[in-house]
Amino acid sequence: MENLHLNNVPTMNITEIVNMLSESYISYIENGVKFSEFPSIMLWGAPGVGKSQSVRQIAKNIQDKTGKEVNIVDVRLLLFNPVDLRGIPTADKNKENAIWLKPKIFEMNTSDDVVNILFLDEISSCTPAVQAAAYQITLDRTIGEHKLPDNCIVIAAGNRMNDKSVVSKMPKALSNRLMHIEVDIDIDSWLKWAKENNLNEIVIKFISDNKKCLMVDNQYNDNLAYASPRTWEMVSKVLDNTKCLSYSIEPLVAGLVGQDVALEFMRYVVVNGDIPSVVEIFNGKGEYKPLTETQNEVFKNVIINHAKVEKDNVDKVINSVKFILKMPYDYALFILKHYCNLSDEIKDAIEAMPEFKVWFKQVQNRNEKV
Repeated sequence: MENLHLNNVPTMNITEIVNMLSESYISYIENGVKFSEFPSIMLWGAPGVGKSQSVRQIAKNIQDKTGKEVNIVDVRLLLFNPVDLRGIPTADKNKENAIWLKPKIFEMNTSDDVVNILFLDEISSCTPAVQAAAYQITLDRTIGEHKLPDNCIVIAAGNRMNDKSVVSKMPKALSNRLMHIEVDIDIDSWLKWAKENNLNEIVIKFISDNKKCLMVDNQYNDNLAYASPRTWEMVSKVLDNTKCLSYSIEPLVAGLVGQDVALEFMRYVVVNGDIPSVVEIFNGKGEYKPLTETQNEVFKNVIINHAKVEKDNVDKVINSVKFILKMPYDYALFILKHYCNLSDEIKDAIEAMPEFKVWFKQVQNRNEKV
């Protein structure tokens, strides 16, 4: 999705963003500096890329490291009118002047033992009038006579103009008040997060073996359902609460990630549910066990595709060869031929393996008998 990147804005994955901002906010707390001294953050990214998830993880990190209670005020600006931010006008007690009732979002705990995070989500999707009302909040931390407490962090998020979402161009006056960061997809950081948050094992396994399926580029079509980190989290919840892992639930999965990816995923569930992950195999941890013919047919393509990704890491490729040599002869030969075409370095490393020399001698004896 390189062509979607914003101009002149740093691009970081979720793990990098969470770590950088968590460390910065914790440093401010430890040094007794007010959060008003730190610029408001603007996270840009495609729908479902993990912007909201990153804010929740930042809150958890601050709470774990400082012992402070962290409260997130999640404001979906797309659903707001300007008056919702300013408050409803009413007469003062003398009925001479108008005063503005404080909006709910400004009712925050001001205790030193608490950190508040005001999360202004979908800021790029709201009307220009609401964006204008957000000017004061992001820079001056006020709107009208209402002021954010010193223990409040401000983070905004939204989709980019070319994400085919409901987006209004951000005025320069607002954009210049924000620290902009673009959220990029990183498979490894998402898999780490998925394991830490106990996502369904088969979802993690599928994405590990089919990395292109984590996020499907929806820029050039009008698909309503498409794969993203958010929709895979939803798939995980469906699988956790569904008794039957079979093609019968394919429509439910397709309604989240789209039909093409859903068919690929469901075939993987049915055929590959019991085979070791290629990631584990390439890390030298995959334990061999006999597979069915159908599983072998699918597995040979999965492991060859993964070898293409890891072709610059010869040690990992050799780990997988140790597994392959235990497979039925025809499948092992088919895979090894593809491996040797990846690079001369891989070919030489395979031929130097003691296990390969033993296997090759057995192959020669077999051919002589035939």
